[in-house]
Amino acid sequence: MSQLDAGELAVLNHIADEVRETFGARGHGVEVALGLDRAFRRNEIPRSALSRALVSDAVQVGASQAGGWCDTGAAVDIRMNAGRVFRLKRAQVTVDGDYRIVTNSASTWGEIDQEVLLAEEPWVFAYTLGENGIGAIFTAPVLSVTDGNPGVVILGAIMHLGTGTLPPTGAFRPDEDPGLPGFDADEDEGLGFSVG
Repeated sequence: MSQLDAGELAVLNHIADEVRETFGARGHGVEVALGLDRAFRRNEIPRSALSRALVSDAVQVGASQAGGWCDTGAAVDIRMNAGRVFRLKRAQVTVDGDYRIVTNSASTWGEIDQEVLLAEEPWVFAYTLGENGIGAIFTAPVLSVTDGNPGVVILGAIMHLGTGTLPPTGAFRPDEDPGLPGFDADEDEGLGFSVG
């Protein structure tokens, strides 16, 4: 497996930031939708599907903004060149703090680009979900997939993505607001300026 170049990393970081921004702005819609009927809250399948729809939309927007493109269908694949394909996958955090990605036997990893006749390197563009939305976003090469249904994706070195300018959950928390200069709560009740 080859290493990512600076251009690929910049595109992936942009996409990760777009995912966090999208969840920060629109993630509340998942809770609204789940609240429409009690059947939607019986298990995690509806939450997972709605969250994946938001992530998938953000990935496609982010890729188009940053110069990549997505193949969509049963899977969402990010492409930037003929050498690698980044498959969107949800990861779970194990009790040991590792990432676990399951896949079914029908999933394909890497294809032959008929124009250049080279095998693409399969990578993941993965995310985790926490109570407050998006957790980690990372990429890693796929070394292999274990047999079974579900199978488990064996990952190479993991690289966390995003600029880190947003909170880890991608959501605004009022208790973390540092306030604005000149707007202290203990200032006079007046307007703070005089009309002359």
